[in-house]
Amino acid sequence: MKIKEIKNKMVLSWSNKQKLINERNNSCEICNSSERLEVHHKDKNIHNDDKNNLHLLCIKCHMEQHSEGKQKIIKTLEEYKRLASTRIAGIIGINQPYTKRYLDELEKEGKIKRIEETTATYWEIKQ
Repeated sequence: MKIKEIKNKMVLSWSNKQKLINERNNSCEICNSSERLEVHHKDKNIHNDDKNNLHLLCIKCHMEQHSEGKQKIIKTLEEYKRLASTRIAGIIGINQPYTKRYLDELEKEGKIKRIEETTATYWEIKQ
């Protein structure tokens, strides 16, 4: 499937998204809802648009899929205390761009904090 860039975000083209929706019975693959459908990349790699890597999900189920990644980061930081994002990505098995996105979201939520050092940026649970 072809992708196009919109505001620095890679997304499926509208025609390919419609094709996927039609192929997947116009419903969320988890809860069968037909409201606000989105495309989810199973491997979290937005460049991998292989049909076997794509899930058609409603917005609620899509958000739940991504909250699992953030929960993995919290558990990892609770165990290791302080880590760089590349190390976190390796431990939890999610690619670097998604790990960075989850870290930024967790920081905005006030759950973790960023520690800038000369050699690297580290993350830890906010006390």
